[in-house]
Amino acid sequence: MTPMRSHQAPRGTRQSSARLFGATLGAISARLIGALPGAFLNIIRGAISARGRLAIALNVLVASTLYPQLVRGRVTEADTRTVVAGVVVSLMRGATRASPVLTGDDGSFVLRVPAAGDWRVRADAVGYAPVLSAPLTVQLGDTIHMDIALGVRAQSLAAVVVVGETACAQNPQEGERTARVWQAIRTALDASTATERERRTPLELIISDHLLDLAGRRRATKRVTTRSWSGAGFVSLSAERLAAEGFVHSVGDSVEYAAPDAAVLTSSAFLDGHCFTVVERKPLFGRRQVGLGFVPRPDHPKADVEGTFWLDAESQLLREIEIGYRLPGRETRLPMAGAKVEYERLPNGRWYVAHWSLQMPVIREFIDPSAALPRQQLVGGREREGEARVLSIERALAASLPAQLLGRAFDSTTGRWLARTPIRLVGAGDGVTDEAGRFHFRILEPGRVPSPTRLELAGERVAALGIETPFRTVTLAPGDSLTLDLAVPPVARVHAERCAAVRDSSAADAALPGVLLGKVLTEESMSRVAGAVVVAEWGVDVAGRPSDLTDGARRQRTRASDADGQFALCGLPLDVTVTVTATVGGRRGAPIEVRLAAGWLGEEVLTAPVTPPPGND
Repeated sequence: MTPMRSHQAPRGTRQSSARLFGATLGAISARLIGALPGAFLNIIRGAISARGRLAIALNVLVASTLYPQLVRGRVTEADTRTVVAGVVVSLMRGATRASPVLTGDDGSFVLRVPAAGDWRVRADAVGYAPVLSAPLTVQLGDTIHMDIALGVRAQSLAAVVVVGETACAQNPQEGERTARVWQAIRTALDASTATERERRTPLELIISDHLLDLAGRRRATKRVTTRSWSGAGFVSLSAERLAAEGFVHSVGDSVEYAAPDAAVLTSSAFLDGHCFTVVERKPLFGRRQVGLGFVPRPDHPKADVEGTFWLDAESQLLREIEIGYRLPGRETRLPMAGAKVEYERLPNGRWYVAHWSLQMPVIREFIDPSAALPRQQLVGGREREGEARVLSIERALAASLPAQLLGRAFDSTTGRWLARTPIRLVGAGDGVTDEAGRFHFRILEPGRVPSPTRLELAGERVAALGIETPFRTVTLAPGDSLTLDLAVPPVARVHAERCAAVRDSSAADAALPGVLLGKVLTEESMSRVAGAVVVAEWGVDVAGRPSDLTDGARRQRTRASDADGQFALCGLPLDVTVTVTATVGGRRGAPIEVRLAAGWLGEEVLTAPVTPPPGND
């Protein structure tokens, strides 16, 4: 590799501008010194000197921003001179690797050098031995041109003989066999990371959640489909955080399991915390595979992962990574806990995660009556998995077309459109209806919205009725323009929903179908009151005289307001005067009288006096 150097801006020009700036400051300082008393001379000289140094530093910073250091080139095969796509090209300074990129379809690459100085260029490709250039001295604003030839074919992993060693290397580069296997793994992982960073590979992602029984069989499944230009549908925590906190940790009353991605698996924190050994297997249907097993160091105090990278022995292509979880001091892996990541390589040399899964146990805690101690029991598991399908460029462009959803929101209990009411399209955002109840969602990236998703109605009206959130299921494809209305359910459904949980034998009487909804507020501050006793009486008026009903019998319904101060009185008569009061702490609020009509909901606001402090009666 013979580098050639060109400059985007002559360094002499930049040096001249710095000297000119310094000379101007010197001329100004001479005039100032002649005009000021001698007591200020040393201060001014120091200030001008500092300003000059700051100006030169700023000049260098601006120059490095406007004229970045670059290394450009092309990778070819030494024998055939054909270009090689998908080669991982990176900068090396000691053990530090920077700016990894993939060569394009024409074998070209552009490396952005983070800082001037001495660097080497390294090229890694599956099936070839790595190439490392001689040191390059990169100066400010340089663009260095370099062609790389891959001339030496890497030895096939089929020649790797596994001898059953039990000791493992603290670093996969230490032993000859582990180094050869790790080189192929590292190349694939770096290429996968670079592919994701490029955002040029259009993918359709299918994310699924499964509930598992004790035998690992799937009993329930939910799926979401989305589209992306990169990514596998999951993001790992940082390697440093996983090393410090562990791969399994508690969050509130739940337990979280973390799975490492390519960036974590190639990090120094992960490599330093594990030891490695070469293994092999031959699937029932398929070719021999060579693997690199990894286990946590014995002294690691946190929950960690162990597993194996598996490669095809002939092609050296990374196939999958199997992962298990182990707690400190435990000899075996956690049951029903594990992960798997499967990789695929495209013809242009790009790599992507084709499939991944993460399985977690579900534990039930109970008190053992024989020992009066808390126990844990494994009752099943959960599994989240993702599958990626590569889209064509045409399909990817179509997937980027915006979509829109229009409609109106209606209140069936009042016969009116819902104005200024919050409405939500799950995965896309929130909106508010206008004065006529209209709403409009414009989704610029419909591929990022779950499919199907839900259009939900929220706001004060839904809260006042105390019903489940009204929703409709929506399936939006790129370029769609859908019209969909959403409504508060009719009175009969609201009645059934609110009264199902509180109905008693008398309330179930078909002759008493009335329902009164409302809330209780304090007389002074009009704040909501929880636990107020709400009583509805009929048959007698407020003074106890017969009213409406000929038998003169006093009848009533009683409920308590909930945590939001709301109540639902069911089983009330129609076309009869009903007296309703709210009582708090033995103090009764002002009564109101209502008459309920068929086909309509009664809605009222009651007030209650604030209970005075003890001793103030």
